[in-house]
Amino acid sequence: MVKVKNRNGTSGECKNCGPWRDHWDRFSKNQLFKDLDCSNSTCDTGEKAEHGAHVKKCGSVDNKTYIVPLCNTCNQLSSDKCFDVPESLLIDVNGCKGKSLKEILENLK
Repeated sequence: MVKVKNRNGTSGECKNCGPWRDHWDRFSKNQLFKDLDCSNSTCDTGEKAEHGAHVKKCGSVDNKTYIVPLCNTCNQLSSDKCFDVPESLLIDVNGCKGKSLKEILENLK
């Protein structure tokens, strides 16, 4: 597990992948977003993951932004509230930066 917090005020789409859920699917390799429950280990809503949420690691110097599957409730958490998610579910938002869709798909084979 790794502690993360929301990066509020982020939205839009990945310029190569479209919706952030699709970006997450493309780079997670082993799982499909639509099959996941909320990634927040303390979530008790029972909701499925609906959002490709922008998060950053709490207390980390890397300051990278990641996409992680969250339910609607957890996607609305304040950006100062840290919560635990499996580190294996973090997908870098810059995974396809500067690459064409063809290059992305070739690298995943």
